Amino acid sequence: RDPERSRVWFEHALASARQCAALDPTNTRSQLEMSRYLIRLGDFLEVSSPEECLHCYQEAADIRAAVVAADPQGIEPRQLLGSAFCRLAEHFGACGDLDKERDYSQQAHSALLDAVNRAPNDADALYGLACTSARLQLVEDALSSLSRAAQLGWADADHAASDPDLATLSGLPAFSAILETMRSGQQG
Repeated sequence: RDPERSRVWFEHALASARQCAALDPTNTRSQLEMSRYLIRLGDFLEVSSPEECLHCYQEAADIRAAVVAADPQGIEPRQLLGSAFCRLAEHFGACGDLDKERDYSQQAHSALLDAVNRAPNDADALYGLACTSARLQLVEDALSSLSRAAQLGWADADHAASDPDLATLSGLPAFSAILETMRSGQQG
């Protein structure tokens, strides 16, 4: 694919999402959709323009934080906020700023823990919590959350095995057992 063409497509999609969100700023669905395009554009810009990438991730996090504030019961906005904080943590980790990496990892963990506390049977939220726990070296918490996610049907073992956020779990017998649970499709 042509990288410039892809960038232009993401920029147009983001502009359209901004227009939709501007029509009704209280529409949280529009706000979240705009934040998704910001994340995608940031992912695309990660290598070619780290400053623009950071701006996209930060704007997405700000939008998602505003949606969380406007929707105190929502689970999805908390998961998406955690995801935006994870992107920021990864960005700063790649830049060598370990203090900001840890700060954003902790913010991601907090957002995802809040989501899990509100929806304890949400496999996606549990998987995200496992990832942030592992990033923060909370190995037992990570294994517990990942095991629960697998029991609830999170079954992408190949993704989990290669997820850099879960790298600290690699080689642990409990992690291997959880991957086997995912592969076998066992649900609890």
